[in-house]
Amino acid sequence: MPRPAPSAASTVVVVCVAALLAGLVALRLLVAAGGDPTGLVAFGEDAPGITAHAAEVLGREVVVRPGLGHDGRFFFVQAEDPWHRQPERYAALLDRPAYRSQRMLYPLLAGLGGWAPAGWLPWTMTLVNVAALVVLAAGVASWARRCGASPWWGLAVFADIGILFEVDIAGAGVVALAAAVWGTLALDRRRPGAAAVAFTLAVLSREVMLVWVAGVVLWTWCRRAGGWRAGLRRRLVPADLAVVAATPVVVAGAWAVYLRLRLPVGTGAGEVQEIGPPFAGMAAAVGDWLSSPGVAVQIASILAVCVLALVAAVRWPSAPTWAAAGFALLAVLLTHQVWWRPFDIGRAVAPVPVGLVMGWLWWRAGALTGRVPGPEATGVPGDAQVAAVSGAARPRQRR
Repeated sequence: MPRPAPSAASTVVVVCVAALLAGLVALRLLVAAGGDPTGLVAFGEDAPGITAHAAEVLGREVVVRPGLGHDGRFFFVQAEDPWHRQPERYAALLDRPAYRSQRMLYPLLAGLGGWAPAGWLPWTMTLVNVAALVVLAAGVASWARRCGASPWWGLAVFADIGILFEVDIAGAGVVALAAAVWGTLALDRRRPGAAAVAFTLAVLSREVMLVWVAGVVLWTWCRRAGGWRAGLRRRLVPADLAVVAATPVVVAGAWAVYLRLRLPVGTGAGEVQEIGPPFAGMAAAVGDWLSSPGVAVQIASILAVCVLALVAAVRWPSAPTWAAAGFALLAVLLTHQVWWRPFDIGRAVAPVPVGLVMGWLWWRAGALTGRVPGPEATGVPGDAQVAAVSGAARPRQRR
């Protein structure tokens, strides 16, 4: 017999533990910065423009990191003016204004819509990411509970090194992934309105989350149609899925148009430096990977996870595994500046491990009970429905 579903109370306990762990992550970073919260923003000693600006608005020196610093320094500037009311003062400090400003949700939250004093920003940027880390863990825990598994699986997000790197540099990836996970959960619960909102927030945090949305929507469409071949024959997309898919694109597109009206950037197409010919970035980075055994091992682990995501999309087909596979495929297009060290490529593919965990939990539920979790009513029974989508063999039930 399948185990009874865990109680909601156990999920609350997991969320509390996640809050404790997220707080410890932030505390460790704060201690490493000598107790100065500006050290969490990742200003760089070789980026004097933003560093001098931060010192001016904060009225004191800031902690800097070696080199140019990281994404957090740009989000600090964006949080001061998230609506770009004064682009000549703030957006002028961004290296790629259109590219950076497209990721607007994280600085909007950290800057309290532009009303937060500059002195608050190092703290609010950290608090937003800590909260997002807890929300992400809660989303995975809720998914696990929905699959009849232990909500303690929610803590697996703390083993995703790319997520921890995002917190370290005050990046937007944690907010984006948390919203994407909850959007996936909402769509599985047949709440397309909530899913559309969550996916839109994910895309406004990090535009590449459109890959996750595409994977989830495509899987759901195939699942309802009884397989991708049947879906192609029908040539129809349910209205709710069309809304879920279109809303993030339309809203992000509207924001992109607004930016081009506010910023002197033209189309901004030349600002994208992370996408190139397939495998070219990987080939150029081989020398960097072999620079030390530690780097080689980390890169090999990341490559293995990406390959596993592609295999899982066939063997454990589900919305999260198809989303993860999308990022694994995208990885072959990433350039040398992303692939050259684990720190950067780990953040780029951070959604992959989370999607794998969620997908395995979903598939495991079907293997144990003979039916997939969720309220979908498509006329295709349980595990046969999954096999129809992927062509994979039906899982054997435990007796």
